[in-house]
Amino acid sequence: MKHPIWITIILITMFIIAQVFGLFVFSKYMNVVTKMPNKNTPIGQIQSNELKDFNWQFIIIIVCAILIGTGICLYLIRSQKFNLLRLWVGTALFVNLLIAMGAFYPIIIAITLATILTAARLLLTTWKHYQYLHNATELMLYGGFATLFAFVLNVWAVVILLIIVSIYDMIAVWKSKHMIIMAKGLIKNNIFSGLLINYKGKKAILGGGDIAFPLLASVVILRNFGWSAALCVIAGSTAALITLFAISRKGKFYPAMPYLSAGTFIGMLAGWLI
Repeated sequence: MKHPIWITIILITMFIIAQVFGLFVFSKYMNVVTKMPNKNTPIGQIQSNELKDFNWQFIIIIVCAILIGTGICLYLIRSQKFNLLRLWVGTALFVNLLIAMGAFYPIIIAITLATILTAARLLLTTWKHYQYLHNATELMLYGGFATLFAFVLNVWAVVILLIIVSIYDMIAVWKSKHMIIMAKGLIKNNIFSGLLINYKGKKAILGGGDIAFPLLASVVILRNFGWSAALCVIAGSTAALITLFAISRKGKFYPAMPYLSAGTFIGMLAGWLI
């Protein structure tokens, strides 16, 4: 095991909290009868399709956004333009937090909370207990991401998306290794997106994509099959994460998405059978 058992348990627990909270955020935007958006987000109307519609366009958009975003991030890290990188990451953080807060609060309160949390995370990077603030915001924001995309993806679309992302993750970690370079640069400058625990001079991390994409699958399943099926997906992805942590070794980097996608697919199958 790469990290001590207590660190691993904390990471897994935070992963579960982020998944379940994301489901609640999404459910607040979904009409339980029509399965369509029941209100706008604070940033505008949610795009949506019927449950059976297969949307290749949004799969391509998401994949292109990942590739372009990675390229921009690597450029800013290598050119040491960290203020621009912090602004970019902060904008994404604010938007996702705003959508998540908008699920529970009126728009004025949602904007206020998202602004305070984003500003605190960007400005308090030298605070001794910064990781608590960092992780608290991470636990809240992924529901915003899922809400933006889940209404336009059906089950087969999200399966294909997870396969593509998993292949990319393997290439990025095992072949080109640019994902490792990017993660180290972001962590060093306190701009990392994902869960982060400092202990005994070491760091245990779980990337933001490793949280966001399993959640995207679970909310699509929630929309199609209900809460029991969605919780099966979370159980499957959590079991896969536990397996990954169990087989991981110190000093080595692993692409988490192939494991998480496999667990997610098993959870989808279990949810469908239920």
